[in-house]
Amino acid sequence: SIKWLHVDAQADLPALGAAELKLHWNAKAKAPAPAAKLAVTPTGDGVQVDTGAVSFVLTPSGGGIPEQVKLAGKTVVSSGGKHAMAFVEAGPPLNPPETRGNWKRPAPAGATPVELLAKGGTAKVSVEQQNELRATVKVSGWYEGAGRKACLYDVRVTAFAGKPYVRIQHTFTYTEDPEKCFIRHLGLRFNVDGVAQAFFGGEGQTVHKADPTKSPYLLAAGPEIQHNGVTLEQAAQLKVGYELVEGGGSPAATGQEPWGYAGVLGKQGGISVGVRDLRH
Repeated sequence: SIKWLHVDAQADLPALGAAELKLHWNAKAKAPAPAAKLAVTPTGDGVQVDTGAVSFVLTPSGGGIPEQVKLAGKTVVSSGGKHAMAFVEAGPPLNPPETRGNWKRPAPAGATPVELLAKGGTAKVSVEQQNELRATVKVSGWYEGAGRKACLYDVRVTAFAGKPYVRIQHTFTYTEDPEKCFIRHLGLRFNVDGVAQAFFGGEGQTVHKADPTKSPYLLAAGPEIQHNGVTLEQAAQLKVGYELVEGGGSPAATGQEPWGYAGVLGKQGGISVGVRDLRH
C-alpha cells in the first residue's frame, strides 16, 4: 500500500486570491511540461540554479544567501551578502515567575556581542530535492569566527521552474550553554546594487516607503506578555504592534499588524522579502 505520495503542481493566483483544486487520477494523461526548464548545475563546491526567469549561485562561503542573482539578464543581487549570528556571554537576570515571557529585558551594560559568520570552512552545499518543477538546495554549517564556532544552521533555498522568486527556509540549531550564550542577533543581508528606495508592508494593505540612506527598519513594539494567568485563547488575540524607525527620532509610521514583507529597489531591479505567518 502507498505510505505517502508527493504531488507537485504550479498554480498562479492573483494577489490575495484563492482557488480550490481537485486531484484526479488518470493513468493515460501526461503531465504538462513546465513553461521553462529548471536547471541546477554544480559549480565547484556550490551550485548554479536557473529557473528560466531568474538565476543565482549558492556557495559555502555565501552561507545560504543567493548571490549573483540575475533577472532578465541584469544583476539584481551581487556577491558579498552577510549571514551572521551574534551573542553575548553575560545575560540579563532571570525573570521572576510573574513576568516570564517579557522578551524586552536589556542585556547587562558593557556586554560585548560576539559575531560569528555562516561562511566557514565547515559549510556544505547539497541538492536535497529536484524535479521538473522545483529544486531545493541546502547549505549547512557552523557559525564561525576568530577561532571559535557556535550553533548550526541549515538554509534551504527552493526554486521553481519559470518563476522569479525563491523560498528560503532557515533552521537554527542551538548548541551552546543556555546560561552562558544569549543570542542577540540573527540575520541575512543581501547586497543589492544602487538601492534608491525601501518599502515595508504595513497594516491592512498600507505600503510604507522609506529612505534607504537612513537605515530604516520595522520594529515589533510588544506586547509585554505575562504568561502566568493568560490562556492560549487570550494570547492568540494579542496583536503585535510595530513602528517604522527611520534615522532615529520619532517613528515614521506605526500600526498594529504588519503584513510581513519588505523590499528595496536598485539600479537593475529590486528584491522583496516576505516572512511567513508574521501576522499570526
